[in-house]
Amino acid sequence: MNVIGIDPSLRRTGWAYVAGTGRTRYWAHGSLRGDDDAGLLALLKEAAQAGVTHAAIEDVYLGKNFRTAAVLAEVRGRIKGACAAAGIEVRDVASMTWKAGVLAFSGRLPQGRKEQKAAAVMVAQALGANPRNSDEADAVCIADYARRTWTTEARAIARRRK
Repeated sequence: MNVIGIDPSLRRTGWAYVAGTGRTRYWAHGSLRGDDDAGLLALLKEAAQAGVTHAAIEDVYLGKNFRTAAVLAEVRGRIKGACAAAGIEVRDVASMTWKAGVLAFSGRLPQGRKEQKAAAVMVAQALGANPRNSDEADAVCIADYARRTWTTEARAIARRRK
C-alpha cells in the first residue's frame, strides 16, 4: 500500500509519499500554498501514477478560533475533492493519533508545538526524507504512520476472512 500523507494548512500544505521501486525507493515530498488547487490536482495525479492508492489527511485540530477551523475544513474539503478526481482513496488521521504513534519516545509525546515539530523533523530524517520545513516533516510522518497502520489492518482483515 502506498500512501500520500497530507498536512493541510492555510498557508502551506505539506505532502509526502514513497516513490520509486525496489532499491530506488525515495521520499517525494514538498509543500503547496493552501489555495493552489491546480498544483494540488497535478501533484495528486502524479502521485497516483507513481502508485499512490490512498491519502492520509490530518484531521482538523480543535483550536480556539472557529473561523480558522472553518477555513481549514474548507482546505481539507478541496484536498479530498482533488484526491477523488485523481482516483485516490481518502482517510482521515487524527493529529494526536499519528503523533502518539510516531513521535512518542520512551512512551512520552513531546510537549508543546515547537518540540513536536522538531521531533517530526528528526523522525522524517531518520526515515530517509530531507524535509525543508515542519509541514513536509509532518506529511512524511503521517504517510509512514498510515502506511504501517493500514497495512497491518488490511492483513488482519484478510486473516479473518480465511
